[in-house]
Amino acid sequence: MNKPLDLKALDLSGTHLIEASAGTGKTYTIASLFLRLLLEMKVPVESILVVTYTVPATDELKTRIRDKVRQARDAFMQGTTDDEFIAWLMERVAGGAHAVGILDDALARFDETAISTIHGFCQRMLKEMAFETASPFETELVADQADLVASIADDFYRMRITACDMPEFISFARSRKVSPEWLMGLAGQKNLAAEVIPGGGSQDRAGDLESLLAAYRQAFTALKEAWPDARAEVERLLSDRDVINQTTHKITRIPGYLEEIDQYLALGPAMLSNAGCLARFTPEAVGKATKKGGKTPEHPVFDVCRALVEGAAALAAAMEDAITGMKVDFLGFLDRALAWRKDKQGVVHFDDLLIRMYKALRSRGGEALAETVRARFTAALIDEFQDTDPLQYEIFRKCFAGSTLFFIGDPKQAVYSFRGADVFTYAKAAAAVAETNTHTLLHNWRSTPGLIEAVNTMFSGVADPFVFDWIRFEPAEPAPKKNRKDLAGVDGGPLTVWFLEAEDGARLTVEQAKRAVCRAVAFEISRLLNLSGTGVVTLGSEALKPRDMAVLVRTNTQARMVRDTLHDAHIPCVLYSDENVFGSLEAFEMEMLLSALAEPTREGLVRTALMTRIFGLDAAAVDAFGRDEAAWEGWIERFRTWHETWARSGFTPMIRRLLDGEHVRERLLELDGGERTLTNVLHIAELLGRTETAGKLGMQGLRKWLAERRDPSLPGSDEYQLRLESDDDAVRVMTVHKSKGLEFPVVFCPFAWGAPREEKGEAVLFHDEARNAVLDLGSAEQDDHRRQAGLEELAENVRLLYVALTRARDRCYVAWGEVMGAERSAMAHLLGHLGEQDLRAGLEEYLDRETDQACVTDLPEDQPDPLGAAAASPDEPAARVFSRAVDRTWGMASYTSFIRGLHAQEEGADRDVLPYSAEDGAEEKGKKVRDIFSFPRGARAGTILHEVFERIDFTAGEAGMRSVVGETLAGQGFDPTWTDAVTSMVRRVLDVDLGGFSLAGVRDGDRLTELEFMYPIRTVTPEVLVGALEGSMQGGLPVPTSRFSFDPVRGFLRGFMDLVFRHDGKYYLVDWKSNHLGDHVEDYSQDALSHVMVRDGYVLQYHLYCVALHRYLGQRLEGYDYDEHFGGVFYVFLRGVDPGRGMACGVFRARPGREVIGTLEGMIVDGGLKGGGQSHA
Repeated sequence: MNKPLDLKALDLSGTHLIEASAGTGKTYTIASLFLRLLLEMKVPVESILVVTYTVPATDELKTRIRDKVRQARDAFMQGTTDDEFIAWLMERVAGGAHAVGILDDALARFDETAISTIHGFCQRMLKEMAFETASPFETELVADQADLVASIADDFYRMRITACDMPEFISFARSRKVSPEWLMGLAGQKNLAAEVIPGGGSQDRAGDLESLLAAYRQAFTALKEAWPDARAEVERLLSDRDVINQTTHKITRIPGYLEEIDQYLALGPAMLSNAGCLARFTPEAVGKATKKGGKTPEHPVFDVCRALVEGAAALAAAMEDAITGMKVDFLGFLDRALAWRKDKQGVVHFDDLLIRMYKALRSRGGEALAETVRARFTAALIDEFQDTDPLQYEIFRKCFAGSTLFFIGDPKQAVYSFRGADVFTYAKAAAAVAETNTHTLLHNWRSTPGLIEAVNTMFSGVADPFVFDWIRFEPAEPAPKKNRKDLAGVDGGPLTVWFLEAEDGARLTVEQAKRAVCRAVAFEISRLLNLSGTGVVTLGSEALKPRDMAVLVRTNTQARMVRDTLHDAHIPCVLYSDENVFGSLEAFEMEMLLSALAEPTREGLVRTALMTRIFGLDAAAVDAFGRDEAAWEGWIERFRTWHETWARSGFTPMIRRLLDGEHVRERLLELDGGERTLTNVLHIAELLGRTETAGKLGMQGLRKWLAERRDPSLPGSDEYQLRLESDDDAVRVMTVHKSKGLEFPVVFCPFAWGAPREEKGEAVLFHDEARNAVLDLGSAEQDDHRRQAGLEELAENVRLLYVALTRARDRCYVAWGEVMGAERSAMAHLLGHLGEQDLRAGLEEYLDRETDQACVTDLPEDQPDPLGAAAASPDEPAARVFSRAVDRTWGMASYTSFIRGLHAQEEGADRDVLPYSAEDGAEEKGKKVRDIFSFPRGARAGTILHEVFERIDFTAGEAGMRSVVGETLAGQGFDPTWTDAVTSMVRRVLDVDLGGFSLAGVRDGDRLTELEFMYPIRTVTPEVLVGALEGSMQGGLPVPTSRFSFDPVRGFLRGFMDLVFRHDGKYYLVDWKSNHLGDHVEDYSQDALSHVMVRDGYVLQYHLYCVALHRYLGQRLEGYDYDEHFGGVFYVFLRGVDPGRGMACGVFRARPGREVIGTLEGMIVDGGLKGGGQSHA
């Protein structure tokens, strides 16, 4: 037994392990240790590292530690305190004024405190010590790398399966369900530190595969040649009733068996799995079918069948071994490809932070790095240490060897193995800590003494309640009662076991048990609330409210079932779930809406969108539009308007107008479950808006992104988890994992009888005798390892049950009993000492003997009573009246927003400005020649041409360009016959002389595509722009003052430069224009282009973009000088470029003077805002 922790006598040097059982004041202990480090060891606040494992836990620790420091500061100032520990500190620490100074300084600089997640700590160290850790300076941290993994899985599948020249192996792999999704699932089982067995990939396991394949094919050919002549005779022999045993072998089935052979032979040898149909026709099988004492039928084809069956079995075994090797290959390929792609994209995943820090510490300079970390942090407090893994432990061990290091955790609450947490690492770490430095927190400050006793009883009946003997259960002791609001007025013990009785001697099915426990929960909650409404049940001096109760479940499916049952009983409840919002019905409906908004001329898409709950029309209402043309045109016009808003201003402004204009919020809230529906709609809309901005996606790109996110085979990011729809007074329904760290007066655990399904996966993750993680992909001992993995799963289920029971403060209900599979549940393990006797009788006898704080009762079967007024209608708070003015000038501006009023007469807009066009994506009528002039106009066409220039290598040959063009056209649904026209146009654009050089000579390393910029602007009005640009532009002002129509705006100006390239030391800006100005090159003359540049506001555009590029180069280019380094701008009107005419047609070139750009920058850029000039690709 570990010794109880004595905070006052604890030595602050060396490595310590503190095991903190549920409710024993772990956070209080950490805050108290923090205080001792500040006051006794005089450690500066920035030199104390506190690490925990989730961002919410980090925020809570920061708040609790800050409050503790403030409480101590106040106590030292006032000379008195109610906190026993702080009172002891006041006696121990000499010089109260000095202590106040230390604590004031700590509070003043508390934001410098290193309280973070393990990933945050590693990220900080890698960034601060980039040279020591060989880390890149600029990387983007991504929370979700599922897209990368999926892409790699696709590539591997194509290389190893699709491109395989062995049809038999392809067929076998498909029969084993091998697919990119199968590979994704395998990747999800990989543990960062796990050893992969068996060793050797497919090359090492090829063995005699080729010879076995040759033998199989030879046997197949022999049977195929012999079968036509032998078939009738075989049927006659096996249909002889005097010879064949009719009891075991039905003659009537022989024709069907023969047809199976016919089909197998017709399909060819590739259908290896079909060879099993021959097993009935081997000499051995025929002998078994023969009557006792009879003569066994003989035929040469029976020997051929045996040879083929044996050959197929041998080949299948070899292929199974090859599949195992392929799994090994894939995981290795995944590691290499994932690292390469992330390096190329400049991104890192959370796992990479751990891996890089771990490798840096193990490198030649690792000890120097560790010394640097120790110099930076004098002490480290590691919270939730039971959720560590081998890499994290090694990082802490190496960084803080010989320093002050505290591991604080509880192995009984290690429940995050699915996230990579490894409780076996905790065991290894605990064994490495000196016994004198191992401590236990035993006093439970959360639960009532009666409930503590009941839980102690449940976990004390077996020798190893947590399966493994190194996870010890030490009964908790009640802490002194301090201002506790106890639950009163409820009959029975604090722990109530609802027993599910078998029906007519047969165990309940899982579905029967689910329905029964959900009804029971609803009944008991309604009973307690009604009793509370009449004053019988109280929580201290207050009534028991719905928010005081929680229902804890194992799965999201169970959570939904409980929620629906409570809704049916009119009990207010809220669902805390880690489900993916993209798996919801709302995500499907949003996809339907996006399709209609992107293509408002397709009436079928619009009709489908109108029948979603977003609009709320039913089939009859939509059908009625066929008889009301005016109403239908009204809807079409609305969708066109939303399309224009999306194209012009982006997704977020568009969806806000739609939701507000159609009163979607109000309508959804009227639906049953409307809060959940509205929350999901708004959540998805926010994610779409954020993705559009971050990924620079157009309409089609955003539709594709949403469709991909809805793929259930892809893992979801944390930001995709369902959000809480309401925080009102409601019963909490959540998974046990979600409940960790929380507490509730009343807790229901209705699914304690549940047990995991016995499934055989492709990989088995288990721990060997040395407690090291091992991933078995198919070794000869996999069955033994699977049993070990099952034992580990049982242990985690027991820990989950412990977490669930210890969330309760006053009362806990647990359902268990005679349900199918319940014998494999965690409760069954804890009650294993009851033996084979009657379960209920044995449980009652045990609890009666050991405690009077737990009882066994029948599962309530009554229907929930309607809630009384007191329970159902809490006082409605009055809404505050908003009386302040909203500053509507602040926002995000763009070139598009400045020239919004210019496009009333526009006919063919490109991607820069995308109003709705009825001809969007359509060919020009009457055109037969497929050239760039007849190429479709509109937004989609502009998007395609821009995308082509983004993707191609300017220096590549014709074949590479043609491939990119073809793929881009196909991706946008365009006719591939346009490939020649577009490829020819690209070639002309790259070859045109731009003044002694062409784009064909610009390498990828000398260009940036879609360069995003954002710089701060002071208040800009049409008059300010006119004043800033007056007299500076070719052909006069870009537009008459009267045609500006935007409201004053300040904040930031944002945009994207199509292309920035470098040539001969100068930097140029390029904008691609797909505008259709005519069907002849002459229609794109300099006069025509100048007119368009002024009419459509492009002159204003390139001045704004020149300011952005000027600021960008000034920040990144040493010794930058505008006159020396800036080459100018090219507006390339793609349809009119002809290399033979040079820049006379299709290319507009300009270079604003230095003074013009300086004046414009000075008048619109707000130098007082931070972050000006931030631009990134």
